Amino acid sequence: MTLLNNVTTFAVITGASRGIGHALALELSVKCGPNSLLCLIARNQQALDVTAREVKGKAGDKIDVECIAADLSNGKSVAELNHSIYGNIGDASRFGAALIIHNAGSMPLTKFSREMDDIEFIQGFNMLKLTSVMAMNVGFLKTFREIDTTLKTIVQMTFIGGRLAVKTGHLYCMAKTARDVLFKVLALEEPEVRVLSFDPGSVDTVMFNAVYDSADPEVRAFGEFSKQQPNFIQPVQAAKNLLRVIEEDKFESGAVVRGFEDNEDNSPST
Repeated sequence: MTLLNNVTTFAVITGASRGIGHALALELSVKCGPNSLLCLIARNQQALDVTAREVKGKAGDKIDVECIAADLSNGKSVAELNHSIYGNIGDASRFGAALIIHNAGSMPLTKFSREMDDIEFIQGFNMLKLTSVMAMNVGFLKTFREIDTTLKTIVQMTFIGGRLAVKTGHLYCMAKTARDVLFKVLALEEPEVRVLSFDPGSVDTVMFNAVYDSADPEVRAFGEFSKQQPNFIQPVQAAKNLLRVIEEDKFESGAVVRGFEDNEDNSPST
């Protein structure tokens, strides 16, 4: 059995209301088998509902879609999230594959380190990028870890450049580096789970455009330079690249995989 090859799948996608998350929901929906369940998470309920309608229009009745409006930067919201995701799925062993994709993100670049004195904002960002991810992984593993017949995959979206020291990138770079190591640890601890850190490259999303809000002119200039490069891609291609890596299943668990080597086909799947 190959993951995503018409297998009955349980999948969670965060940040599913726009950008890469929205594209992943659409691309994944046509690959899953009958009776699959796709759980879409984002802050904006209306935008999630739009994604859900598009998924149903693309995949039809073979897939069920559940939308959960949740603020992953809020501790109370995160604490309630696992029950919302897993509380009503019934017999989890009916799924041949289980997949969670941590895609929700933020890139605050508007201040230098010397200006970052908003403790509540810092805690909220770390909740979004680190704490919520750990908490959701716990819920995923509690539900599926002991089910030998279910192929289990945990994915985070990352950016290799996020490990570098970049002016105004204090929070973003800190979180990216920490999360990459977190997923390497997870791979060591859970050898029966496929763990992937996926770098889609530079993608035309709202989050990418945060570089233009940077307090540093060099960062803003780099954003403009990146946008002119041939490997600057659309979200649908990033989604395709990730799903191809998951399907081929050749990556070392815990590794950071670049997904932007071949980006010639930007057309959506049919």
